[in-house]
Parts: sequence; C-alpha cells; structure tokens
Amino acid sequence: MDVKQAVDKLNGLLPLAARQQQLDTELRELHKVILVAFVEQGRPLPITEAAGHLSQHSVEQAFQILAQNDLIVLDVEQQMIMGAYPLTYEVTPHVVEVNGHPINAMCALDALSVAPMFEVETNIKSSCAIDGTPVSIHMQGERVTSVDVGDDLYVGIRWQAPCGAAAHSLCRDMVFLLGQEAASKWQQRSEIEGSVFDLPTAVATGSAFFRPLLAGSEP
Repeated sequence: MDVKQAVDKLNGLLPLAARQQQLDTELRELHKVILVAFVEQGRPLPITEAAGHLSQHSVEQAFQILAQNDLIVLDVEQQMIMGAYPLTYEVTPHVVEVNGHPINAMCALDALSVAPMFEVETNIKSSCAIDGTPVSIHMQGERVTSVDVGDDLYVGIRWQAPCGAAAHSLCRDMVFLLGQEAASKWQQRSEIEGSVFDLPTAVATGSAFFRPLLAGSEP
C-alpha cells in the first residue's frame, strides 16, 4: 500500500480534514488554535483562552461540536479538552517532546506526524508493541534524523472503524514494531486487516493526513 492509498483509507475511517472543513469559520479557526496550543504550550487550550476566540458560540457549545465531530477528545464533566489529533493529555505509550514540553501522541502514526505537521523538532519515546523494546526517534520536520534501534522499525495499522472516539479505539492499534518478526507476529494476532509500513512511508502518510488541518494557519 502506497502513501496515497493509506491516506485515503485513513480518511475513510477518520475524515478529520473533511469534518473540519464542514465547520463554520470560527470553529475551524478554534480547532487550529487548539492544535497549536498543544505543540507550543504542551497543554490543552484552557476554557478562558478558548472564549477569547469565540463570538458566535459559547465555549461549551464549541467544544461539544468539535467533540461530536471527533476533532477533539473532551472531558465532559470538566468541559476540558483532553486531546486533539494527533496529541493528547491522556497517558499513552507514545511520548513526544516538542518545544521543551513532553506531550502524548494518540498512536505511533500520530507521534511521527507532529514534526512534519508543525515543522518542528521532536523526540519520540515509545516501544515495540510486541516485545516492549524501547524506541527513541528524533525528527526535524519530515526528516527522521536518528532512530536508536536502527532502520528495522515499522508502524502497524489495523484498519478498523472507530468505536466512539477514534483515540480510544482505532488509535490503540497503530503501533511501532521492531523488526520483521515482530511485524509478522502483530499481523497474525487479529482477524482485523492490518498493514505494516516502513518508517519513511509512515512519516509521509502521517504528514499528508494531518497537514490539511493547519491549512491557511501559521503553526
């Protein structure tokens, strides 16, 4: 499967860019502000700051619409943003250090997407989903500058329709796999269709999938 096919398949399961484009201008811009806040500040956008970007919607209404479109993950009780693909305040196996802040990515593909999406430098700490071997990846934009475990690192994606928020379903099975043996074991573990991508293909896929979310904004 090439990059275009993979992006098309992702958009079929989780059409983030299409959902964003269906929003009114105010909500589209708020979504971009939320994304940038994760990268620049290492935290979700507070309610007070969100309110400053809204004139046509209340914060509660804006957050609910974004959450209903699965563009953000919301703590409903506290009305607090927990995540906005590709980053989250929830604990995951994938930690991305960006702009001096450690923040979690929702999945392996998301972790690889932060640097090219925002044109920043990142350090990724994760592990192989099969044997737990730690993995460290350094990126500058779309360029992978170092991988501590060498070139035999892959990303596995199970093509399953999200159940509820994709962050808690689809994303759970987008993982790092160290070596062909681990990749083969992972593919055999489930009846759900899965694809394994080498690192350059995974980076290009993530970049093409997420970059449209910032179109027309300054990251």
